[in-house]
Amino acid sequence: MPASFERFYQASLRNNCPQCFSTDGLQLEFHQQWVENVWVRYTSRTVKEFLHCDHCQSAIYPVHWTQDIERVYQYHLKLAQKPSQFRVKPLTWTIIVALALLLFCLGYLAFA
Repeated sequence: MPASFERFYQASLRNNCPQCFSTDGLQLEFHQQWVENVWVRYTSRTVKEFLHCDHCQSAIYPVHWTQDIERVYQYHLKLAQKPSQFRVKPLTWTIIVALALLLFCLGYLAFA
């Protein structure tokens, strides 16, 4: 089952970057894992967060977060709504409809 992470929330932060001390480059992103197989595609509960600075092009890891960044992170974590989706692929729908028709035909022939 191939799994991929897709971004579902992004926010620009006005905090100082711990690397370059710029106040206009921090980007906070939340990515959620999508699991896909032949039959369905659905989201899992696995969420990763990334904080990076566009000004100095560096990733900011949680070890380097200040208390201000941690507070803003907690705020945006509450704002970010995790999508919960379960999608059935067309192949699955085709098989379900074919089985339903087959059962209907067998039932009709058995009682006719």
